Amino acid sequence: MIYEVPILLPPDENRSDPPNWRHWTWWLRPIVALPLMLFVLLLLSPFLVRAWHLAKVPDIADPFDVDAFLSEAVDDKDNAFVDYEAAAKLLVPIPVSPKNWKDEVSGKSWDQASPTVRRWLDANQPALERWRLGTEKADALDGESRHSFLMTSRPNVQTIRDLLALSCLQGERAHAEGRIAEAWQWYRGLIRFGHHFARQRTDWSGRVFGDAFHKEAAKRIVLWASDPRTNAELLQSSLKQLTEDARLRHPFVEYLKGEYCVLQKLERFSAQRKPPSFIPADGSSWNNSRLGRYCLAEPELSFRWNKLVIENWLSGSDVPRRLQHRITGRFRTLLDVTAPGSHLSGKEVLLLDRFGGPNPAEMQDKFDTELARQETLRLTLACQLWFRQQGTFPDALENFVPDVITELPIDSFSKLGKTIRFQRHGDEMVVYSVGLDETDDLGRVNEKDRDIGYRIVPPRIREQASEQKAVDEP
Repeated sequence: MIYEVPILLPPDENRSDPPNWRHWTWWLRPIVALPLMLFVLLLLSPFLVRAWHLAKVPDIADPFDVDAFLSEAVDDKDNAFVDYEAAAKLLVPIPVSPKNWKDEVSGKSWDQASPTVRRWLDANQPALERWRLGTEKADALDGESRHSFLMTSRPNVQTIRDLLALSCLQGERAHAEGRIAEAWQWYRGLIRFGHHFARQRTDWSGRVFGDAFHKEAAKRIVLWASDPRTNAELLQSSLKQLTEDARLRHPFVEYLKGEYCVLQKLERFSAQRKPPSFIPADGSSWNNSRLGRYCLAEPELSFRWNKLVIENWLSGSDVPRRLQHRITGRFRTLLDVTAPGSHLSGKEVLLLDRFGGPNPAEMQDKFDTELARQETLRLTLACQLWFRQQGTFPDALENFVPDVITELPIDSFSKLGKTIRFQRHGDEMVVYSVGLDETDDLGRVNEKDRDIGYRIVPPRIREQASEQKAVDEP
């Protein structure tokens, strides 16, 4: 038998075995890869969802020079807000509970005032004198609240209600006691206070309160003008002063800028909030948790929307209402400002309709309502002045030009740019605006139709004069 001895060769140093891929590609198997991919996506989902939300809304620059707007200042000696703050500190509260304040004070004239209310008015004479000193100043600006990081510009509602009620009662008392010129000064101060208050606040609440002051003062001025003791000289001077005081009313774009600055404050305030990480303890929605707000890109997303909305209105609100083209959508009314020069495209304007943020359309409605009321009030004084001079009301408002007023005011709600309207009903007159419904009811104004106007009676009809009331929106 022949035995063969194998020949053992030395290993080839250049030879390598094929790699074994299986020891590290096990995770590519579907049973491993799919769960792993889902886990990675779950970890990345907050970032992906946030990026998806932010990608939907362009981040534009500030629509105006915010620093320049906030840098505006008024010297203390010319700032009515200094006097208003001092008057608020001098206020003596009425000795009734807040629950009973409305029944005791609200809607009560001087003739209807209880002994408690009358004593309350007497106790607040120092506060009212300081308040009226402020109304005589040219401007009012709460600079501290403009620059404050926190939301400190919210008004003290109770203080506002007290000042409104006290100033109305003070004017009514002067009127009832025959101090006609003094009564006018209190009513005029209330209108100026409304203009000042709207200016000193950086948010829209100031404009709302200012409109309320104007409305209450206008109702009393109509009654004051119909009093036979109000002579032609006093009516002429009051008409001139009312026209001059309208200059305190700033353009609508200024209030939009103020609202934008408040939105900036809200964004910073919201960014510093630290809600629970997952589900809030109070059982509210997961969207209110820190993780939920991060996924929804809040508050950054909301502020982007708000900037686009304000930009939309700043681009088109500098023209009269009748020249604006409003786009009525699901949540809001926007302006069609896709003309050259606008920073927004038509696609972005339509995109805004999906978000329910601030509604400048409602703001402008309130703004234009006060403007229409102001003009009807001016014409009411002009009608009473004409009656004192001619013994009858005019057959046409054009008779006022140019001796009584320089030109007839345009109705801010008229689509065709017509002037404030009037109707004669026997010895009476009605001066009115078509109002928000933009419908001419031929002088049949009432609160349900949200028209704005005043019924004017001759000064000799004392019984009917006491029943006059302003007609305005609810």
